[in-house]
Amino acid sequence: MMRYGNAADPTAGLGEVIVNIHAASINVADYKVRFGGRQFRLTQFPHVLGRDFSSIVSVVGASVTVFTIGHTCICLVLAP
Repeated sequence: MMRYGNAADPTAGLGEVIVNIHAASINVADYKVRFGGRQFRLTQFPHVLGRDFSSIVSVVGASVTVFTIGHTCICLVLAP
């Protein structure tokens, strides 16, 4: 069962940025995860579907030199 909820606001650590997501996608991998089965069975919760998104950098952590606040970017989340 899916349910919606709130999460605490993140903070940017060393070498990290925080982005405001403006558009996200749900792809076939997300569909497989949602319905479970074999390697797609969820074991850790909460789990947020959708790992491809477009965003704007809103916070820049210490030692970040490539991005600045206001940068637009396309992202792919690789970690759970």
